[in-house]
Amino acid sequence: MSGLTDLLAATAARTPCATAVAESGHELTYASLWADSGRLAHCLRGEQLTGQTVVLAVLPGIRWITALLGVWRAGAVALPVDLAQPYEHLARITSGCRARAALTHTGKPLRWAPSLRTMPVSVNSDRGAEPLLPGSPSDDTPAYIWHGGIPARPCPLVVTHRALAARANAVPHLAGISRADRVAQLAPVTAEAVLWEVLCALVTGARLEIAGPFNRTPGPPRAGFLERHVITAFTCTFDELVATPYVSLSKLRRIVLRGGDPDLPALARWLGRYDVAAAYGVPETCGDALFAGNLRESDDPAPIGWPLPGVLAWVLDERQRPVPRGEPGELYLGGDALAIGYPRRTLRRTEATGAFVRLHLPPPNDPQGSTADVRLYRTRDRVLIQDNGQYVVLGHLSRISAAPGGVFVRRPADQPR
Repeated sequence: MSGLTDLLAATAARTPCATAVAESGHELTYASLWADSGRLAHCLRGEQLTGQTVVLAVLPGIRWITALLGVWRAGAVALPVDLAQPYEHLARITSGCRARAALTHTGKPLRWAPSLRTMPVSVNSDRGAEPLLPGSPSDDTPAYIWHGGIPARPCPLVVTHRALAARANAVPHLAGISRADRVAQLAPVTAEAVLWEVLCALVTGARLEIAGPFNRTPGPPRAGFLERHVITAFTCTFDELVATPYVSLSKLRRIVLRGGDPDLPALARWLGRYDVAAAYGVPETCGDALFAGNLRESDDPAPIGWPLPGVLAWVLDERQRPVPRGEPGELYLGGDALAIGYPRRTLRRTEATGAFVRLHLPPPNDPQGSTADVRLYRTRDRVLIQDNGQYVVLGHLSRISAAPGGVFVRRPADQPR
């Protein structure tokens, strides 16, 4: 499997003159995007930031994409933040993730982190040839930090270049994305869906159309954006699609739903006209882990699909033993795309929360096979495998005892995870 930056470099070499990203009438070709991100990576390396956490204090747009690629190519760790959040929240995230620098529009000091080193992000700059950079970062190098948890106590989660490359190799193919597509960038920069959008476009040579703030809101503005920019593929939640007025888009081919428990009859018009798929995943699995294509109104319950290539999925009982196909159990996920974990948590605390565990299990598709020690993420989702091999979610387990014999407790529908 090629490394993450190698995949992106190969696309830039194949399609140098094609438009990579577009925003409010401004466009950047793959050659220009690669050159700008290379110059930024050179600057970051010159500031001794390789291996350090760099805040992406940039609004969604071409500069944000350039900043993300520049950080990855420098071997630094990207920490995206939502600039609409209160300063106190941003300061806690920056401090909690031990950031050493920030990329901004202007390079001016940040009000919520005045002591943090800042650097501007330039695009379409005319500052000579792209500098030569050392080899690609190793697969085990941290590349990206998600921060969840409650605002008063952000919980950072680190994923590696290997994890991102695993998703970049698998997701675009299953989603049917090619260089002829126009992929909408609608997700917040702190959501895992943004990586689906960025990687699906920039690994395949597609065009990434970045929506402005007004067009990101589900409803008529978003529908108008999809129509004006001739979008062929986008991802959203079930609730967002329900809130978007149905429009007939002659070029739209693929909608990928994520999150929630979709009521497919409510999407009857979308399902009858377009290829609607479902993706299941969490930040701990670097976004998508299972994928179901061609959803139908009659699917009840809605499937979350089959594991992506490289994803290992087990359905285990309360004693963490495999259950027969067709019987319910808890979903555990493994493979190359697992996150490193929560760097600020001790091993004991991580095990107590049941997030990442090590178990001795046979292969997922061969219960009688030889057992091996595997590292897994415990999703707390109760699932079963249908006769056709697709997984369906039956509910979320809001409280699970870490000891054998723990009790499954279903989360109320109106209670967030």
